[in-house]
Amino acid sequence: MVYPSSCVTSSRAFVKAEPKTTHEFLRAYVAGIHLIKKDLRFAEKSFAKWMREKDAAITKKTVESYARLFKPAPIVPDRGIDNVLQDLVKARPDFKQYLGWPELFRENGPLEKVLKEK
Repeated sequence: MVYPSSCVTSSRAFVKAEPKTTHEFLRAYVAGIHLIKKDLRFAEKSFAKWMREKDAAITKKTVESYARLFKPAPIVPDRGIDNVLQDLVKARPDFKQYLGWPELFRENGPLEKVLKEK
C-alpha cells in the first residue's frame, strides 16, 4: 500500500500568505531528511536528546527506520493521497466525494522550488 510516510500539510491560504515562511520551513525539512540519511550518528544523538530516549537500541532502530522511510524528494504520490482520503472517509463519509481527486490536496510548487535549489 502506498501511504505518505513523510509529508507536511498546510492550508493554501497560509502558503500564499507566507511564502517566505513556507520556503524556509521546506528548506529545513528537506535538509533534515538529507542529514538523517547522511549522518545516522548525528541523527541518533539528536533523536535521543529531543525525544529524551535513553535506550540506545530504540534510538538506533528508530533512526534507521526513518532514514529508510524518508525520500530525498518528499513528494507524495497520488495513490498515497487517495489512501489517506480512503482512511478519512471511514470517519467522515462526506469526504467520499474527494476520492480520485488528489490534486485538490496537493501543492508541490513550493517544494519543487526548494528541490531545484539543491
